[in-house]
Amino acid sequence: MEELLKNPNPIRFDTKNKWMKGEQYQHVLVNLNAYCKAFDLQRYEQKTHPLCIYTEPEGKTFNL
Repeated sequence: MEELLKNPNPIRFDTKNKWMKGEQYQHVLVNLNAYCKAFDLQRYEQKTHPLCIYTEPEGKTFNL
C-alpha cells in the first residue's frame, strides 16, 4: 500500500466496508483534483456541505 500511496494516481479504497486510514485520506486530499476527475466527484466551496449529509446521513451504525 505504501508504494501505491507514493503514486499520485487515484486509488479506489473500499470505503463501503471500512474506514480509510490516515495516510489513505491524506492521499485523497493531496490528489483531490485527480480523484474528482477519476470518480466524477464534486468539489464544494470551503466549509460547505451538502444538506443531505444532515437530513439523510449514510454510514455505519454502532450498537453502544
